[in-house]
Amino acid sequence: MKVLYTFFFILFSVVFAYGQTGYGGMKIKKKQGKYGLVDSQDKELIPIKYEDIRILNDTLFSVRLNGKYGLINRTKKEIVPLEYGYISGIYKNLILLVKYDSVIEKIEEYKLVNPSGKEIVTLPLDDEGLSKNSIGRYYENGQVVVKINGKYGLYNSQGEILPPQYDAIYIYYDPVVVKENDKYEIYNFKGEKITSIPYDYIYIENNSQALAETGEQSGYMDLDTGKFVPDKKAGEEIAFLKEIQEKKYEGVATARYSDEKQTFTHYIAKTLVYPMSAENNNVEGKVTLQFIVEKDGSVSNISFSGLLYGYGLEEEGIRVLKESEKWIPATIEGKPVRSYFHLPISFKLPR
Repeated sequence: MKVLYTFFFILFSVVFAYGQTGYGGMKIKKKQGKYGLVDSQDKELIPIKYEDIRILNDTLFSVRLNGKYGLINRTKKEIVPLEYGYISGIYKNLILLVKYDSVIEKIEEYKLVNPSGKEIVTLPLDDEGLSKNSIGRYYENGQVVVKINGKYGLYNSQGEILPPQYDAIYIYYDPVVVKENDKYEIYNFKGEKITSIPYDYIYIENNSQALAETGEQSGYMDLDTGKFVPDKKAGEEIAFLKEIQEKKYEGVATARYSDEKQTFTHYIAKTLVYPMSAENNNVEGKVTLQFIVEKDGSVSNISFSGLLYGYGLEEEGIRVLKESEKWIPATIEGKPVRSYFHLPISFKLPR
């Protein structure tokens, strides 16, 4: 199914120097080693009794007490109990909770919730760890691929879109391609099936059309209606894609940034802005973006994996990437092809 070449950038790191400012008029206040929250008039909003406090938005706060994190709101109501080793900021109305046993130094559980505290999905980790259960990739439109008991499902802040029953899930543009028992089908982000039958091969060309193969028939599929039209040319394109997948070509030229006046690293250094929310909460992290350089040099399908930080770090990395100049696409034997890139961006505040 995946016929995209994958390339990596060297880790890019920037240190930003900014002054501390309030969030929506609120300020974190420290007294005798404890933290709380006050408004612009220095009126107490959250008692100064916590070991740490972070502002997720103007009504939701992450607090730490006795080494454990939880979520409380502006009325001091507990949204998530104080029992987690890590709580992320908000990304597309998703918050990551990590339960950690500090005695045996082991992660016990991942959980995704929305800002109201509603549980989206819980992933207990046993001795097999991430091999059975894991959070795969977060996508810029708010979807997240999750692996449960070795099978993949799709979720967003409202809950389950596709149940965890698939051998693989691929997201290209709007459609979602699922693999089950070596067959492929297509769904939309509402969880509605687009294909009428399972296919032996599916390749999403753009947001309106796919190449598809079933039995000895190859053709084009309309992604709005699911209509399949047999076509000999589609069969030739599929044969080329399969050949790429099965063979190692010597004539491979990787995609590269097209701006001759500056390298891509220089572009990021000049364009990236440290998010105010992350700065105010002293949040640092490494966001690893994955994206596709299309055959026309445009960038698509931006996602990221690893620890979710929130506080605007992921959005800022995505913004900078989307605003970059077009790329020169990868080629195989002179023919443009799609290619994957991985871009780790490290956000660091001055010490």
